[in-house]
Amino acid sequence: MTALHSFARDLFLKGGHVQLPSASQDGHCLLDPTEVELRDVRTEQRFEGYQPDVIFTGVDKPLLMEIAVTHPVPFSKASLIRRQRIEAFEIDIKPRSVPGNMPLEAVENHVRRVAPRRWIFNEELESHLYALYHLDGVRERGELTSQKSKDLARLYDRLSGLRKVPVPAPAAKKESVSEWLSDAHPSFEGYFRTSSLDWRTFVLLELGGLGLPLSRIVSKLKAAEHLHLELRSFDCSKHEAAEAGLPALGVEACVFTFLSDLEKRGAVVCLGGIWRLLVELPRQQPLPFGPVAQRPTRGELTAKRCDEAQATLQRIAAKLGPADRDEFESGIKEWWTRPLVGRSTPLDIIAVGNYQWERLKKQLAAIENALNSDTPDLGEPLGLPMSAAIAANAARAAIVEREKGLLRCERLRAKALQKFDMEIAEIWLATRPFQRGQSPLSMRWHRTVV
Repeated sequence: MTALHSFARDLFLKGGHVQLPSASQDGHCLLDPTEVELRDVRTEQRFEGYQPDVIFTGVDKPLLMEIAVTHPVPFSKASLIRRQRIEAFEIDIKPRSVPGNMPLEAVENHVRRVAPRRWIFNEELESHLYALYHLDGVRERGELTSQKSKDLARLYDRLSGLRKVPVPAPAAKKESVSEWLSDAHPSFEGYFRTSSLDWRTFVLLELGGLGLPLSRIVSKLKAAEHLHLELRSFDCSKHEAAEAGLPALGVEACVFTFLSDLEKRGAVVCLGGIWRLLVELPRQQPLPFGPVAQRPTRGELTAKRCDEAQATLQRIAAKLGPADRDEFESGIKEWWTRPLVGRSTPLDIIAVGNYQWERLKKQLAAIENALNSDTPDLGEPLGLPMSAAIAANAARAAIVEREKGLLRCERLRAKALQKFDMEIAEIWLATRPFQRGQSPLSMRWHRTVV
């Protein structure tokens, strides 16, 4: 699966063309599938909050592309993209749609044109939905010319004046979503038997899990008896609803306005027509479209590593005595070309810059910290030309190690005396070998003599 994702992602680095998704609403095609040329392509560019698979310029505007093999784009990532209003789409490449014996050219054509794809955000599509549903587009009530518009206005006024039916809801759940329930848009209370707090809380709590499309949310509101059925079932044209000063799509427009306002505040997200409640979002950051910063060349990276090593060596030399410092400065030139690991010299390691360079940095730092310190460095001296300092450091290390050994012997002797009497303990200790063939008894005797 990783290989398929990497192939599809890297395919677009070559440029070429890709087919953008189409979009439909209520059986009407709003966007035709369009093939565009990819320019200024980049992959895996990380931003705070999310990382698009592919970024490119098409039809004179930036576009984001997500490639889904086994996992579709997460809702939190889609929400950040939608809130930034950057046009983005997702290509769904299911593994079973790309059999192992498919020719390479067919796989490329499948990724570029055939595989299912959908918009995460498209400005034209969003503008159409906003004009269709959002309550900002509803006119104030004007002159009523038709009998139906008069009946609709009269019915709405009667229902909006009725006392709302209270709906009990768990207090904890209401409190958990209460911060998202207030907005400045009209709620068209005449459509609802319950208060705006009740039906909005119901909508938010129903959006948990996998989320719901707008039509399913309205169906649930109806089943839960949040709606006035007379107004819900009132059949009128778009013109008659406009005369009455009401949205043509009624409840759908009320719920859509509420959810779209919440999406701007990061509470919900709509992806593929499915509305989903979000808990937390990373901080939003703008996409820095424009010239891509040039990466340092291999030569520049090598020079940077070389400067870093030289700086450490200069600090080591500064900690040495006069005699050691003269030896160090006269012999350090040969050290750069002396093999350290296998046949690799410090210059070889710095040029490659792999794990051996990281290890060399740590070893040099350990030597720097050990010099003129009470804690000896027991690591490799790396063949640095400073014999007196290395000898003094080794002597300190030997003293520390011997003290540790004596302490271990004392603990072992105390343990033997606790388990046996003196005679048996001495015999038992004589059978316990220690470092360099010495027993705890000989180590103890040596300490007593000293």
